[in-house]
Amino acid sequence: MIRFVEADNMAEVASSILSVSMTREAISPARIEKQILLDPNFDAGGSILAYEDDQPIGYALSVLRKVPTEGEINDPEKGYLWLLGVIPSARMKGVGTELLNRVEGYVREAGRKVMLASCYSPGYFQPGIDVEAYSGGLEFLKNRGYAEVYRPLAMEASLWDHEVPEWVDQAKLKLEQNGVRFSRNGRELISDLLRFSKKEFGVDWARFVRESLLRQIDGDQKTGLSIAVENGEVIGFGHFDSERFGPIGIAASERGRCLGQILMWDILAQQRERGFRSSWFLWSDDKTAHKLYAHAGFKIVRRFALLKKELS
Repeated sequence: MIRFVEADNMAEVASSILSVSMTREAISPARIEKQILLDPNFDAGGSILAYEDDQPIGYALSVLRKVPTEGEINDPEKGYLWLLGVIPSARMKGVGTELLNRVEGYVREAGRKVMLASCYSPGYFQPGIDVEAYSGGLEFLKNRGYAEVYRPLAMEASLWDHEVPEWVDQAKLKLEQNGVRFSRNGRELISDLLRFSKKEFGVDWARFVRESLLRQIDGDQKTGLSIAVENGEVIGFGHFDSERFGPIGIAASERGRCLGQILMWDILAQQRERGFRSSWFLWSDDKTAHKLYAHAGFKIVRRFALLKKELS
């Protein structure tokens, strides 16, 4: 007999399921505790475990954003399908369908009208469904009313022999001669950085900046910033956390001046200086990948499908 129960303190059990159903993600109990159980929006009502003869066989997690990010809830009509996995021996028994029905019901009962899979920020494990690793899961969701919104991609670059190209140094010098200042010290620009990131890119980017600055103040050498300032105003910034690159963004009015390339190469230089041997990120699009990242040696390593379903 298969039974489904709401799950609260379930790190070990969920990890055992996800380790064999989402094999590329390496979702350990510690990651579940940190990214899920300690997330302020986690609610056991959206966390469902499936058992067969008291053996865990499936897990689904949905989440609603209830706690404001940087002062506002920016997606009041959305719910997120964060995780869904069924062990191979229990598939084709309706387990995945029932798990999905239950987490969709949780979102629907809260009055949310849209379910997204699976870009919940800040805790997502991947920005969608890996189209190669989880092709069966992608087909499963499409057959249940989910449609593709777009396909983010993940990229990675080796830093073993990375050197900043001469043209980047020349472009930087030209901008500096015209009044642009570049800095790695976010502490001298705290208010300006937070204001810029929130205005240009939204509350989630402001959260990245805030967390990075807090770590810098504490002396953490694994995270850093690269900032462009003109006329006393921040016009662009880039961020890294250990080997993870980004986010990086330029004010809409300042694009086309090589600022993005300069900040990107400086971030990569900082990562290499800190002893990291590769740089990677989870989320970009084909246009940006071709225009910006490919020239720095980034290569596509994964491609995802971000999905959306209207809940009736």
